[in-house]
Amino acid sequence: MLEALIQFFTPPYIPTPFHGMAWVFTHGGWLLIGIFLIKYLWWLWIFEIQNAYWETIERTVLAIHVPKEIEDSPKAAENIFDFYRGLRLKRLPTKYERFWLGEIQPNFSCEIVSRGGTIQFYMWVPKALRNMIEAGIYAQYPDAEITEVDDYVKDVPHHYPDSEYDMWGTEIAQDKHWVYPIKMYEKFEDKLEGVFKDPLASLFEYMNTLHPGEEAWVQIAILPIENDWHHESAAEAQKLIGVQAHEKTGVIAGVVRFFSKLSYDTFAHFFGIHIGEENAHPKPEAPHSLMLFLSPGEKNVVEEIQLKASKNGFLCKIRVLYVAKKEIFNKRRAMSSMLGTFMQFNNLECNSFRPDKYTIVKAEYVFTEWRKNYRKRRFMRGYRARSMARGARTYVLNTEELASLWHFPTIATPSPMVMKAESKKAEPPHILPFTGHVGTHAPSAPKGRELKEEDVAAAGLPENLPFV
Repeated sequence: MLEALIQFFTPPYIPTPFHGMAWVFTHGGWLLIGIFLIKYLWWLWIFEIQNAYWETIERTVLAIHVPKEIEDSPKAAENIFDFYRGLRLKRLPTKYERFWLGEIQPNFSCEIVSRGGTIQFYMWVPKALRNMIEAGIYAQYPDAEITEVDDYVKDVPHHYPDSEYDMWGTEIAQDKHWVYPIKMYEKFEDKLEGVFKDPLASLFEYMNTLHPGEEAWVQIAILPIENDWHHESAAEAQKLIGVQAHEKTGVIAGVVRFFSKLSYDTFAHFFGIHIGEENAHPKPEAPHSLMLFLSPGEKNVVEEIQLKASKNGFLCKIRVLYVAKKEIFNKRRAMSSMLGTFMQFNNLECNSFRPDKYTIVKAEYVFTEWRKNYRKRRFMRGYRARSMARGARTYVLNTEELASLWHFPTIATPSPMVMKAESKKAEPPHILPFTGHVGTHAPSAPKGRELKEEDVAAAGLPENLPFV
């Protein structure tokens, strides 16, 4: 039996590479191809059923008119995202619901859009979550106005090339693993003057200068997740300070370890080798830390990783898009302005933003126009669907990072063209009469007669009070 196996796996004389490929395929290579094919078909099945399930969810776009004067820092936006942690499904889908029905956790999107120089904040949300989304905003900004509007992406072409419009876009990727944080809004506060230097001010300034026929969009797709991502942050911090994290043993590694121990014990028993209990099962050494030997910059990186892991996190994907009529299309200005805004959040010790090379609308060398148009169509499909699956890999941002990237402009931020609430909301007076209902101090009519204008005047209310 052993000789047959050796003869089966011993390669013969191979005259050409094609004979070599055929020999590998017939001697087990087909198994690797089959595993890869099954994995790809499984991924394709999951992708299709999740898309089908996502199409059944009703969605809406909410336009947010920000208050005229905001004195709060982005801390208020951070509180909003902390509140949205409750959007996570309370009951995880069963295996039948996940792998047959395609049920998934719905995501939402926070967006900043300029259309011809007018800036509007949007949120794209499932209709079932609209009340909770609005409650989170009103809790921090009671004077804000939220209205349901049509999706603005329908007003521009989504198939390219187009005879009238052209577009450019990219997803924003990170240089390092997401356990390393970006520069957050607290780093933009002037400690001496106590003034917050808004990093989004440059984005608002660029968006204000757009002409009619030009549009600039920023989208942050957000998916609530469990807080088990903290374990990866803890493992990375331990690795940096020299502490070996405990690794879980897989099935294959466990089987190999079992047979290795069995072979060693059999060999020791056969040759009469007696191993002491202490030598046979040595005690693991206590983990030691190299924290005292780290440089100040390395210590700061460890602290930043642990600080990020101390807050709630979301799975995110960021897209920026510029679309305009061909006669005024200015891609270079859009790239430098929009990408420059995200470069402000780069922390060279920890993490940085960069345009994703696989999704950016760019092509070189051969078939450049065809490839660019293909990337435009693919990118637009992902933006319109606010998809978490299309495009580059997602990464985790905590609530402070999200608040740094998406927040309303403060008083100190020059943003004249941002759509703002025109009036403040207030409760009606408690003496105001209502049809079919009379308040405690409202005028009352004599028994057997309806309430008339003279009854209102007798109660001492203003003459110009609307009477119903």
